[in-house]
Amino acid sequence: MPYLFQEASGTAKPKIVAGGNPSATPPASYDLAKMSYKEVAKLKAEQPEVFEQLTK
Repeated sequence: MPYLFQEASGTAKPKIVAGGNPSATPPASYDLAKMSYKEVAKLKAEQPEVFEQLTK
């Protein structure tokens, strides 16, 4: 009865991260010209890779 020990195909395993699960919606685009200094500083601290892409 090997069918009892087969894993179900097509099931997605959730990715759990320390900061919480990622949202189901795509990430929002950022407009540095419309953001306050605090928002830009928070973005730089929390998502340095996104900040790097925006300031190239």
